[in-house]
Amino acid sequence: MPAGFQAFNNGGVLQIDENYVNLGLIAKGQLTPATATPDGYVPAFKMAEVSVTGVAPIIAVRANYAVALGDVRQSGSTWTFRLCVNTTTDWDGTALTYYIFDQVPPVAHGIGLQVFRGDGVCTFDSNYKYFNPVAVFTLAGGQPLTLTDYNDYTMSQVGTYAVVLSMERMGTHYAASELAITCGDGLRALPNGVRMRWTQVNVNAVGGDGGATLFVDQRSRQAVLIDVANI
Repeated sequence: MPAGFQAFNNGGVLQIDENYVNLGLIAKGQLTPATATPDGYVPAFKMAEVSVTGVAPIIAVRANYAVALGDVRQSGSTWTFRLCVNTTTDWDGTALTYYIFDQVPPVAHGIGLQVFRGDGVCTFDSNYKYFNPVAVFTLAGGQPLTLTDYNDYTMSQVGTYAVVLSMERMGTHYAASELAITCGDGLRALPNGVRMRWTQVNVNAVGGDGGATLFVDQRSRQAVLIDVANI
């Protein structure tokens, strides 16, 4: 570039560029999915919600079980993530840890490094902890897995990881006299990769009988594994 600020690590990887926003940690916490889903139709489906104020946040989760992203709702600058589990698979009742990353507001301080874009947006502030991806796995497409099945995607490097949640193989379940039930697969960070597991999630009111038809987005997705050892 003709002018501006860039920073590279020892491996030659560009880490800071004034023209691109680094995703900083804006929220971290623990919660246990224990609330019945809105339909209440299947007791095994539990959920929890977390809300943040942000620009375009993303959420990553570290847990002992697969977690599915039921939906994301936006109201102005408030974003609410609905995290869902299926208690009949690998759920053990323990709390999950979530990490939410977004464009960060600059911190008023006298020590550290801040980098701003030409329009005044803070693209880097050394007072934040940042999104650190270590691997991207291409997940299988097709129909959601069966109840007891799972797919593992692994690498040789072992660490303390979380996985970014997205809607994996989500579908809409239609039945007679019944509104939609969404379903799909959840993700779990492993010490050396990602596990994709069937985690059906009901997030809409239902009522009626069976005879259902399932329509699934069968496109192959990707899972981003991030290092959270120092977060």
